[in-house]
Amino acid sequence: MRLGGRLGSGMPRRALLLPALIAILATLSIYALLSKLAVVEIRSGDEVERITITCGSKLVVSFNNSVTGSPVSFLFNVCGDGFQGVGVVADEITVEYYTAGLIDINGSIKAFKSQVLEYCSSQEVRVLVGGRELSFKGVCIVLRVRPYVDLQS
Repeated sequence: MRLGGRLGSGMPRRALLLPALIAILATLSIYALLSKLAVVEIRSGDEVERITITCGSKLVVSFNNSVTGSPVSFLFNVCGDGFQGVGVVADEITVEYYTAGLIDINGSIKAFKSQVLEYCSSQEVRVLVGGRELSFKGVCIVLRVRPYVDLQS
């Protein structure tokens, strides 16, 4: 075997480096794209729905408050690291019911971040995420979010 820039097959080392470099760059590019995705899992009893979304997608959970009868919507931004509170849409009577006038509900929800949300309703809970609208009647639902690509598992 001769030293001097050629492997046993006679192919220059530079020619082997180029395909390896392209493969590495392609893998990193694919990972970068996949890291911008998240999976929202919505569980109701034994039923599970999984929706793939892009980070920064909006999630809206809506229902009618069982005491006031008024519609309520909780708004979140979603990424693989959690549901980030954005705001609450409700009438004044319902806001008063939730807060007793002691807290700013929209200010408080902006400080909220969690990987799990739970809602129960004797009526209907509607979820809008990733362009899909789902409806659940008379049940509890659990929403979980996780990264689409997780290097830790």
